[in-house]
Amino acid sequence: MMRPLLKQGCLLQVRRIIMISCLIQTISASWTISLAEETDPFASPEQQMRAGITAYKRGDFEQARHHWNQAAYSYAERGQTPQQIEALLRSAEAQEALGYYQPAVNTLEQALTLATKTADAKRLAQVAGNLGHAYRLLGSAEKAERYTLERCHSSPPVETGQDPGS
Repeated sequence: MMRPLLKQGCLLQVRRIIMISCLIQTISASWTISLAEETDPFASPEQQMRAGITAYKRGDFEQARHHWNQAAYSYAERGQTPQQIEALLRSAEAQEALGYYQPAVNTLEQALTLATKTADAKRLAQVAGNLGHAYRLLGSAEKAERYTLERCHSSPPVETGQDPGS
């Protein structure tokens, strides 16, 4: 009577081992695809942006910064200024996460120059706000306040749905 129970117990153990093995193979395969995209030097800027997001979510801020810098460079070569600004904003975010506040400020100043040329008030406000935050992290309260105020002045008006005459 004991032997069938032992065989059943062994069978359950074997099934568990097979399930775990399949799960590990699936995870490693998806990670390999993700890493291949992250390390491909010929990846498109869109792929570099996605790889940067993946690295950032994983806590690998240095790798994220690298990918977003690559994307910004590629977007600049293609003349895709709005996408270049987005890549620079993300790169600065990774730099801040690494504690590289001055490089983040430099990156954001580059993004601000580009955003000023595009005359996109919403983007300009976003970059100015991020720059104010970076200056605050750097310990420069005066510049932080200046860029925070600039963000307020360059933000498009908020629509409330009410008639301005009422």
